[in-house]
Amino acid sequence: MIFDPHTHIDRYSRCSTISLEKLILAEMDEVDGIAITDHDHLLSEKEADYISRKHGFKVLPRVEISAEGVYAHTLAFGIEKEIRPNP
Repeated sequence: MIFDPHTHIDRYSRCSTISLEKLILAEMDEVDGIAITDHDHLLSEKEADYISRKHGFKVLPRVEISAEGVYAHTLAFGIEKEIRPNP
């Protein structure tokens, strides 16, 4: 299977201008699934499962965590709850 491991949607990441539905439609012909890695926000497993079934396209909830004091981010895979950046 081929996945796009680093995508953002406009609902949670200011750098994105695409909705989850439009992102899926744009990616469907190229890959088997996507990881939604919005900045400091973890898409719910329930929403990811629903949208996956709706489109027959795998959506994985992941998160891109901001690092404090520097312009850097860390992609987090396999987590089950949101990890917030240090205040």
